[in-house]
Amino acid sequence: MRIEVVDPSGCGLGPAIGLAQLGHAVSHRGPSHWATAIDDTARCSRELQQRFLQPHPVQGAGPDLVVLIDVFTDYVLALERGTGAVPGVEVRDPLDGAAGTLVYPDRLQWYCERAAAAERLVIVDMSDAMAPREVALEMFPQATLLARECPARGDGRWRPFPFLYNHVMLWLEAMWPASLWRVPGSQRVRTHDWAFCGTVDHARYQGQRRRALASLAQRWPTLRGRIEVDLTFHDVRQVWQQVGFGVDLPGVGELCFRLHECLSLGTPLVRPLPARVALPPSLRAVVVDEPERLRGVDAEQVLAAYEAGFAPRAAAEWLLAAVEADSAVRAGRAEPVR
Repeated sequence: MRIEVVDPSGCGLGPAIGLAQLGHAVSHRGPSHWATAIDDTARCSRELQQRFLQPHPVQGAGPDLVVLIDVFTDYVLALERGTGAVPGVEVRDPLDGAAGTLVYPDRLQWYCERAAAAERLVIVDMSDAMAPREVALEMFPQATLLARECPARGDGRWRPFPFLYNHVMLWLEAMWPASLWRVPGSQRVRTHDWAFCGTVDHARYQGQRRRALASLAQRWPTLRGRIEVDLTFHDVRQVWQQVGFGVDLPGVGELCFRLHECLSLGTPLVRPLPARVALPPSLRAVVVDEPERLRGVDAEQVLAAYEAGFAPRAAAEWLLAAVEADSAVRAGRAEPVR
């Protein structure tokens, strides 16, 4: 199948790679700044594009499936709050974010025009926030609507797409032998029972992570914890492989990079706070709400669950399954998801 992925946020690189790994011809337009930025994430993203994906657009026959991926809800919220604008920058290309949130009206018009021309269409909202949904995208009856931050039973026409990827981790997985970056479970030396690695005191978190981490000492008095807020990614990878489990805390949204990082390294996770976003069913034994439920879980089990339920190929299978389910409903072969 020929698939066109338009992804100016860059959040869809993992699923796009997964679609290519399934054997599809995938064109991918990512953020314009990847071409010039020198940071590790941009460099790794460029190399992954070159390795797995075709340039955008592909010449010749039109695509069999169009996938539009962006942070729609985040844009709507930013415009409502008057944040993220870059004044004085003219919007020349609606998919270029140089004007900040001011690009969104032009970008939304572009999306609507592209959506109207597509016979088979998926729209994926990778926003941190759950609401408000971009209602303009709901006018296309042929569209499958997916959202990263979405309740398990959906939100109107929107259905869950619980996947988020660290691009440097993706680059390691795809470009280098695991023996160079993953320590076998039998050779790991545990220094702590659990760890949290990430930002704690961001203004957008409103103290939620700080309060959650303080409560864990009381909930798990016999467990040794480690909190790291300012490590390089190389050091973070080492920490994840020196603990019994990682702690996954929501930030603005519930899904964070540590889910991908830990699982791809063979480290299970505890999500100690109530969650609305449900993860893929195959992760139930390795991503839990209390440490006691991880007894007997080893690195090999975590890696198997990751490959089955969260690796890029699994995200791609989830996306295509959603398309087929919607097609069956429209054709009268199945009942709508309630």
